[in-house]
Amino acid sequence: MIVKERKKPIRLLLVEALLRRLPKEHPKYSLIEREFLKRNAGYNGEKANDFPLKLISDKDYFILHDLCLPYKDVFFQIDTLLLSTHFFLILETKNITGSLFFDKNNDQLIRTYKGVEQGLSDPHTQARRQIFQLKTLLSKYFALNIPLDYLVVISYSSTILKGQNLKKVCYANNIPERIEKLEKQFMSESISKKEIRKIYKLLLNKHTTQFFDIEKLFEIDKREILLGVQCPKCLQLKMKYHRGSWQCRFCNNLSKHAHLAALIDYYLLLDRTIGNYHFKNYLGLPTSNISQKMLRTLDLTYTGSTCKRFYHLQPLFDKYKKE
Repeated sequence: MIVKERKKPIRLLLVEALLRRLPKEHPKYSLIEREFLKRNAGYNGEKANDFPLKLISDKDYFILHDLCLPYKDVFFQIDTLLLSTHFFLILETKNITGSLFFDKNNDQLIRTYKGVEQGLSDPHTQARRQIFQLKTLLSKYFALNIPLDYLVVISYSSTILKGQNLKKVCYANNIPERIEKLEKQFMSESISKKEIRKIYKLLLNKHTTQFFDIEKLFEIDKREILLGVQCPKCLQLKMKYHRGSWQCRFCNNLSKHAHLAALIDYYLLLDRTIGNYHFKNYLGLPTSNISQKMLRTLDLTYTGSTCKRFYHLQPLFDKYKKE
């Protein structure tokens, strides 16, 4: 049973928003494009695991995707976590093409692609660290005595695997048979399903959505972000609001809800809250009265008095963000 679905990572959503709202001639635009390709490939690689996981029993496994959990004063991420009464399993996904050599002696992954060698961090080390961090977190709330294991999952079967350290490495389409081997290895039940439900509820509660400041991350001034509502048809900015609808100045497309996507971009790139003044200017609305009425229709929670009221965009983001 999937108890936490896979969602687009915040950082991927952020770079998508930047590609919509940076001028193409911006000096950082090509860097953002490369970042998008990298992040999108990683997300697609993680999704490649989803189909093989559908082949395992819904009754026996509780599956959580994309966990971001606290460890001391930092956070650690788990691509996929499987919970069963016999063992817990972390799947660490690598979406890497070419030829991969797992160097056990130096704890390094060496990638060869188009004749060029590149040294990468060892996914075994990363997964073992995640196991330690997960154990530390759970031990604060539960007295657990259950095996925790991991698999390094390579998304594409066209990737060539070499080295001495492949025992815990598999292709995505081999996940079910690897899990079957673990079931034979760990035959004794170590925990009840009732206890597992308590554990995954704790993990869902501890999961934290990470946010990124574009000024710190990419050294992009927030004043460089393009304002306006994007046309959902031709993708041009600066739709015009008139009599309850947004009209594109370029293709004349009409939309009643195009401003919602613009507000999600605002949430990702500029701020988590918005006041009437910024709402009006960002969307390009003609009057403060119109912007105030539109804000009220969103039914957002807010803080502050009438003249200094700031509306919280988190519920809007949770409802309308792209999967």
